[in-house]
Amino acid sequence: MQSVSWSPPSSPLIKHIPKSACPACASHLAKLLRAVLAQPGISENWLTVLNWGSSVLAVPKRGGKRHNITSVIKKRIASFPDCVAHDQVISTRSHNKSASSHLAQAVSAKLEDGNLRAAIGIICSDDSPAQPTGDALQKLQEKHPPCSFWRAGRSVRY
Repeated sequence: MQSVSWSPPSSPLIKHIPKSACPACASHLAKLLRAVLAQPGISENWLTVLNWGSSVLAVPKRGGKRHNITSVIKKRIASFPDCVAHDQVISTRSHNKSASSHLAQAVSAKLEDGNLRAAIGIICSDDSPAQPTGDALQKLQEKHPPCSFWRAGRSVRY
């Protein structure tokens, strides 16, 4: 991977994404993340993800007539530069929708919490979810025994 320099944005971001802009934001960010997953060695794909928030979710400048924040966000998404290998991403990742959707959900949850380090860790990880088998269940039950309602002679009241 090439050496890439990136610094956090200096401009403030909006406090929350309007409900009517959420689907557009989610699908656009998921597209960018799929490009990173397909070709993690391309630094431009990483930069598009890292610059997404400051480009799309920056607080609009005040002055003049009022603008609908949803339309501003959707216009920014439409003008946002595409990732480098978008065509290849669609063809290589389409057969594994359930795994990619789980990955996208996990990454989105970390990004919503503002935990960029954890989101990148999930993207770069080779780990995959355990298959739901009896052996896996037994290992989980050994690692996490059931909770006892009677602890140290005290009962739990409901």
